[in-house]
Amino acid sequence: MINGFYSRLDFFRKGLEGLSKRHEVIANNIANVDTPGYKAKDVNFEQVLTRHLKNNKVDNPDVKQIKDRFNLFSIYEKAGLLDNTEGNNIDADKEMIALSENKMEYDLMVEALRSQLELYKIVIDSTKG
Repeated sequence: MINGFYSRLDFFRKGLEGLSKRHEVIANNIANVDTPGYKAKDVNFEQVLTRHLKNNKVDNPDVKQIKDRFNLFSIYEKAGLLDNTEGNNIDADKEMIALSENKMEYDLMVEALRSQLELYKIVIDSTKG
């Protein structure tokens, strides 16, 4: 049980790190909206998380596997965006929407972590004599 506890905590920790990294990247995109030649970037968070969930049992993930797979977060240039006259491809409105969506995902993961910790607290309290 204790290994499952640490595995879940590591899962949430790395998930929050990935979403935090995406927040930084989106904020950087917004800050460079007027920078000539700047290309919008993103983080491969969903791909890494999906791969992890397909390869691990959610109820008892292997801590080492989580660390290895979550270390695969990378920043990449968004493809398929149209450049403006200065060679910049950032759409400020889309980036603001992405920032809001990322914040909601982060908040949901924090709430899931809080709920998980509350369940462990209930288990611990129930074992007290």
